[in-house]
Amino acid sequence: MNVGDGEAAVGAEACGTCGAADEDCSCAQCPTESCPPLQVATPNSDVEEWHESMGQWLASGGGQIPAGHTGQPPVESAPTELLVAILSLVDPKTLLLSVPAVCRRWRRACPLIPAVNLDLTFLPRGAAMRRAVDSTKKVRWFVGLFTRHPQVANVNLREFATLTDDCVEAIARHCPQLKSVNFTCCHNLTRSSAVALALRCTQLTAVTFRGCGGWIDSFVEGLMDALRINGTIKDVELGHNNLGTERGTALADALKVNRGVTGVGLQFNALGPTAGVALGEALNTNTFVTCINLCDNNLDAEVARAFGRVLQTNRTLKKLDLCENDLGVDGAAALAEGLKANDALEGLNLECTNLGPDGGKAIAEALKVNKTLRCINLHWNELGPEGGMAIAEALRLNQGLRNMSLCWNGLGPEAGERVGLALKVNTTLQSLDLQRNAIGAQGGIAMADALKVNRALCTINLDWNDMGEDACQAISDALLVNTAISEVFVEQCTAVLDEVDDAAIAEAKKMNHAGHAPNH
Repeated sequence: MNVGDGEAAVGAEACGTCGAADEDCSCAQCPTESCPPLQVATPNSDVEEWHESMGQWLASGGGQIPAGHTGQPPVESAPTELLVAILSLVDPKTLLLSVPAVCRRWRRACPLIPAVNLDLTFLPRGAAMRRAVDSTKKVRWFVGLFTRHPQVANVNLREFATLTDDCVEAIARHCPQLKSVNFTCCHNLTRSSAVALALRCTQLTAVTFRGCGGWIDSFVEGLMDALRINGTIKDVELGHNNLGTERGTALADALKVNRGVTGVGLQFNALGPTAGVALGEALNTNTFVTCINLCDNNLDAEVARAFGRVLQTNRTLKKLDLCENDLGVDGAAALAEGLKANDALEGLNLECTNLGPDGGKAIAEALKVNKTLRCINLHWNELGPEGGMAIAEALRLNQGLRNMSLCWNGLGPEAGERVGLALKVNTTLQSLDLQRNAIGAQGGIAMADALKVNRALCTINLDWNDMGEDACQAISDALLVNTAISEVFVEQCTAVLDEVDDAAIAEAKKMNHAGHAPNH
């Protein structure tokens, strides 16, 4: 966009603050009687001349107007290119709210600022902004803010409860370079907002409409249209909207034909088994989605079977979140079969999915042969000693996992010892969470022995395991020779010596890093 075009475009607008024509605006007067117009171009000689006059002005303490300047400080007569360069350094909120109110010239310069990644984030603490949007009389003022900034790339209007379709449509109309929008908890938007964004913002890649409640019926319909119209949208976040089965199934139908979306957030939506199975079937044909979050949606083993089939054939899905759904043993078995054949999935979240010992064994068998999974969360699944020992055996053989969470699974001392033995030979796991597993002294000593030889593990969490003083001391001693570990957590691991244990381990880590160079 060149300077001449910018002046013409802005000069025809009404002031976003008072609503008057730009020439008649009285809310942003220049500090001098005359405001120099924006120039089409400024030769380098003009910039040099301005620098010279500015130097004279500063040397005089700012009180003497240099020769050749009629009653106007050099700051106000800065060449346009220099003014734009200076304003481009201003933070986005100030640029949006304050700069246009200085004078007409500054206001006209705003659209000339390069289309850098401006992130205009208005959080709930911005009470003045919320009041402006809440008042119908001030909607024009709010729209005017974006009118002057067509280069805005990211807009976050989270928790603007009374934001209207008119505002969103104006943002879409005046900011065609938008790449991401966040309208979380904006309860008054409808289908027209989604369609306006899809039609006008052809660079839009991420949309967030989390917790938007009452308008979701109309909006889902609009989103379906948006996904058909706009092929650039990559990430769709619709969590906490109580979509239910019917709307969830409609989204699944859209995903069957959509070829743009790669990330889908549907957590906490009460989708139910029918919509869950439909989403699984959609991913059997959709080869573009790489990440889907279905946390806490009342899903069951049948849904797990559908996604087990997805894992056997789909080669694009990278992250799958099924946490807080009652998948049970049968669901674990179905997912395990999919994992055995899968060579694409990198992250799997099965936290609190009621796997039990047999479900843990099924997942363990899959981990023995799967080579691509990098992160798995089995937190709070009542794996017990049997499931824990099966996972330990899988860790001994697996060479793909980097992060594993096993906390709150009641593994017990023997399974804890088996995990320790596995860590002696595992060369890839970097982070392990074993909080609250009652591994006791037996498991603690095994962990200490593992830390003496393991050079891959960077973080291990052993909080609340009642390992006792001897095990904690053994871990402290191990850290004197281990040059790779960076974090070890042992809170509440003895009855009375927690602070002593923490201090001893901290001192061991300090001595370790003082005497050795890390091998990472």
